[in-house]
Amino acid sequence: ICITIDSDSTNIWQIGPPQKIIFDSAATLPNAMLTDTVNNYPVNNISSFQYVIVPWNNWGILAIQWKQKLDMDYGFDGGVIEFSVDSGNTWQNAFNNPYVYNFYGYDTSNVDTIQNGSMAFTGTDSTWKDIWLCFDVSWLSFNDSLTFRYTLKSDSVNTNKEGWMIDNLLVHLTVI
Repeated sequence: ICITIDSDSTNIWQIGPPQKIIFDSAATLPNAMLTDTVNNYPVNNISSFQYVIVPWNNWGILAIQWKQKLDMDYGFDGGVIEFSVDSGNTWQNAFNNPYVYNFYGYDTSNVDTIQNGSMAFTGTDSTWKDIWLCFDVSWLSFNDSLTFRYTLKSDSVNTNKEGWMIDNLLVHLTVI
């Protein structure tokens, strides 16, 4: 996976050793991807990273797997996961999406609609969770690609939360 971190100057996603209270170490030392390795996330922030996957056939189950920890203001700030089949021209939320075959591994109490109306990961979960987002790729055309975007969105109230930490991002295509 080749990850592209949005180059906007307000983007807080970083790769490095976590140095916070809850986010104190990566799942696989030394580095993880997180919303700032040292500071809590700021107010009124939208920060993203994305990557593209080109399935090598149009049958089977494509599984995106990662480990994560959360520390966000429940119901107000959140981590949104979206995908695009048209190179980012339009985006679809992965939660409750008909193209998603299965999405599991997280505590359902850490998913809610945040203030902007997006379904997102939210709240605090200080235990590493092994997340799986799976697609039956039969609906894709042979040359289609999937672009995935992970976005932290915060509101105007500072609650001194650490954000979102992700590690061990993997892609699997199961054809049997």
